[in-house]
Amino acid sequence: MIRTLSFVAVLLLMVGCGFTPETAEAPTVEKQRCYSAEYDAVWAALVATFAETNLPLEHLDKDSGYISTREVTAHRSWLHAAEDTIDYKIKNPRGLFNVFVEQADEGCLVTINAVFTATEERLNIVLGAGSSVKEFPSSGVMEQALHELLVQRLAD
Repeated sequence: MIRTLSFVAVLLLMVGCGFTPETAEAPTVEKQRCYSAEYDAVWAALVATFAETNLPLEHLDKDSGYISTREVTAHRSWLHAAEDTIDYKIKNPRGLFNVFVEQADEGCLVTINAVFTATEERLNIVLGAGSSVKEFPSSGVMEQALHELLVQRLAD
């Protein structure tokens, strides 16, 4: 009986190791900021910021205030996901950015949206390996960095 219970306990432990680890709740990301500057100045600073960071632009439409990037290889810190473990890994993180610029009463409003995908790999001794491409929320790292670079450009 003790051998059976021990076997069941070990089996449950091995099965439990193959599931996605829990992650903390996704952080609140500051996507939007209002800048005390004219639309043309913000637009020029934003385009220069994208050039400086080597984010390849897909669409650039000043009249509508819309900028989007092509898909880029993302740094792991840009997305909010569980930490890698012996049986769980995040590989090939990719990202897209969409930016909207609009004139507001207080200045110019800039909204940065980011979408991230990555391959989530799971390994389980009992169930085997599995992987899938999954969408992940942003950690806010890149939005913060782009806004800070924009602040610096506008101060020049």
